[in-house]
Formats: sequence, structure tokens, C-alpha cells
Amino acid sequence: MNMYNTPAKEIYIAENGGWHFNKKACDYAVQNLRGMDNKPIKPLSKEEVDAMLAKYGVKLQKNKGLDYVYAANMGKSDMDSSDEKSLAQYVKRAVDDPDAADGELMGCWYTKMIFRRIPVDWEMFL
Repeated sequence: MNMYNTPAKEIYIAENGGWHFNKKACDYAVQNLRGMDNKPIKPLSKEEVDAMLAKYGVKLQKNKGLDYVYAANMGKSDMDSSDEKSLAQYVKRAVDDPDAADGELMGCWYTKMIFRRIPVDWEMFL
């Protein structure tokens, strides 16, 4: 066994219906996001993302767990704008991407962690 394939990772995936963010994993992933200015972003909470999506009438079809909250914060960190409507549309595109595989948002995050050589302690997400 190595640091990438651990029993805790397998348990996490089984308990969360695949590669999907639960609250602990989402909070961990979001805490490391930086904006275009290379400063940490002020994370959006689930409630703030829910309100933003409702405000702009965005309905997600393929969301599982808190993938959409991660997507909102990832979009906030990558966009050079505070335009809420564009961010809501970004979340829709990221979550409901027709050619994305189930769990791809979390899979992409995990791949970035591997490439950055940042170990993920899956036990802390259980």
C-alpha cells in the first residue's frame, strides 16, 4: 500500500457514493484555494452558494454531495471578477458538464494534490 491507495480513501469513496465532496473534504479543499492575486479566497459557504444559485435561477442536474460548493469556490478563485451571475453560470457548467464523468470534480482536485505532492489524509474526511 502507498500514500495514494489507503483503506480510508476506499471507505470515503464508498460512504460518499463515489468521488464526491462531503463537508470535511470540501472545507479542506477550499481552504487551500487562492485568488488571481495569490491570496487565500474568502470561501463561500453552502448557504451562500445555495442563495446565489437560487438568485439566478440555476438548477443543477448532476450534483452529488458538496461538489457544487467546491466548484463555486474553485470558480471564485479562478475568475478575475466578483460577478455573481457569471460565477453561478460557472457552477452550472462545472457540475452539469455533459462530457464529465461522475466524480470528475473531486478527481481533478485529487490529481492536483498528487501533482503538487501534497498528501491527502483521507481519515480526516470520515
